[in-house]
Amino acid sequence: MKLPLYQVDALTTCLFGGNPAAVVPLGAWPPDGVLAAIAAENNLAETAYFIPRANVSPLRWFTPAIHAPYLPGLGIDDLRRLPEDRF
Repeated sequence: MKLPLYQVDALTTCLFGGNPAAVVPLGAWPPDGVLAAIAAENNLAETAYFIPRANVSPLRWFTPAIHAPYLPGLGIDDLRRLPEDRF
């Protein structure tokens, strides 16, 4: 499985600040086990997955150990740093 992956500095406006998080845009949701395995391989505090859409993009967060249904302070603002022309 080949997926694009971006690393962002979440919870900050400073370069190299905050928490590093992986962000993976998807075309469709794979099984949770696959999302968890990718997050574990990234070994960052969080890995976000989303399906790009015009209005609202579903967003799911995983840590290396669990699916995190809600992570306070992390959200779509962290995705705004991604290059829009990539998806």
